[in-house]
Amino acid sequence: MVNADPVPITAAPMTTTLSHAASASSSGNNDQWRIFVGLALLAAAYIFRIELVRFTLTLAKRSAPGLIVWIKQFEKILMRPISWVVFVLMVWLSTYVMQLSDLLGIKEDLLGSIIQLLLGIPLIWTVICLCNYVTWGIIRVKGWNRATSKDDDDYNRVMIITEGIAVIRILLIATVVSTFMIGGIGEITQFDSSQISTVAILVVEIVVVLGGHTWLKNTLGGLLALFDEQVKSGSHVRFHGHEGVIERLFLQCFSLRRYDKGLVYVPNGLLLEHSVEINTKTIDRQSVISIHVDHSTTSSTMRKLIQELDNLLTRRVTEDTRKRRNTVLGLERKTRGFMDAAEPLKAIADQDEGSQVRFWISIAAPYVIQVVYYTHEQHLRAVQVEKTELILRITELLAAESIKLHGAQNESRPLPSGDALRTPRLHTRFVEPILEFDEERDIDALQRAASDSSVLRQRRSHIVSA
Repeated sequence: MVNADPVPITAAPMTTTLSHAASASSSGNNDQWRIFVGLALLAAAYIFRIELVRFTLTLAKRSAPGLIVWIKQFEKILMRPISWVVFVLMVWLSTYVMQLSDLLGIKEDLLGSIIQLLLGIPLIWTVICLCNYVTWGIIRVKGWNRATSKDDDDYNRVMIITEGIAVIRILLIATVVSTFMIGGIGEITQFDSSQISTVAILVVEIVVVLGGHTWLKNTLGGLLALFDEQVKSGSHVRFHGHEGVIERLFLQCFSLRRYDKGLVYVPNGLLLEHSVEINTKTIDRQSVISIHVDHSTTSSTMRKLIQELDNLLTRRVTEDTRKRRNTVLGLERKTRGFMDAAEPLKAIADQDEGSQVRFWISIAAPYVIQVVYYTHEQHLRAVQVEKTELILRITELLAAESIKLHGAQNESRPLPSGDALRTPRLHTRFVEPILEFDEERDIDALQRAASDSSVLRQRRSHIVSA
């Protein structure tokens, strides 16, 4: 009995030692396999990151053949940034497989913050490329030409879309930075990043409250001008006391070139508050000429004058139409020549049919004849020249018909001669002579005033007695 006791005592330590050794060797093998699988996954992600995205897009092309153009453009713009996003996600998966936090002896939160910080960089790149892709899609859907000159209307529309997408891009980048990068930087540097986020949110709220209303209103006005086919570059408009041609359309404002060569920048928010009068390119300049004839003119003479004015304006319209038809694209039309002017002449004829010159003649008041007509000219100097020419022809017509204007007799009265001028006796500080009144005319005026006053007194006495 005594000799049998030591046998189990010596056997127990041997079995525990063997079990610890076996578990240590198995855990070491598992760690090696995890590290190997994680490194292989990391290498495969770096090598095949582009091919993985391309393979996914190829499957999308086969499943949706009607969207091949869109998918190809998506592949051209967004394949590389998305591939780096996939690579960072695979890095995060490989660190989870390798249990890198246990191997390096760091906290899991710190490792996750580092990966999150790395993920923010390709996400910013992806946001920028995605905004470019959205801009391309809108331009393609609308059918605008991006490679146009600055004088073309599509250029202004593309500029508005680009500016609007740029604002959205800034907001998305700020969201990515605040979500993925600020927290990671605070975790790495042991800094409370919540203070930065709080201050940034407060600043954004203050900016939105103070200036967001005006900015949003101008943005909505710019979008309204974008989708309205009438408000575009080259339109002749009359808006908010200004009249001219729209040169450029922007997201926040548009530039208006006045007819006097002045340049005005109008905020787009005013489009939501005021009406815009859009004129055609041929009939938009109205001119008014008022003729105030003498009050001794008879009605038959005025009727004849109106007929002559109508004939005058009709002849002028005919001459203007013939002049525009005799020129093709700024060149004189040749009756027999090498230039084929069929299409330009057809275009001019269509333009003449859709834009006939309008005018009318009316009697605005007793003895006042008003001539209203619309001119094809757009420049202020040309409008003044045409109006001056028409006034000269009307003057010749009045002279030929011997029609006098109102007030012409008073203006034609000769001035008194030098003998009728005298220096006043009183107030000798006046050195310039003044006109001397006619004594006989003054006596007649006093007699008429006395007779009028006597008549008034007789009427008053008659009313009182009644």
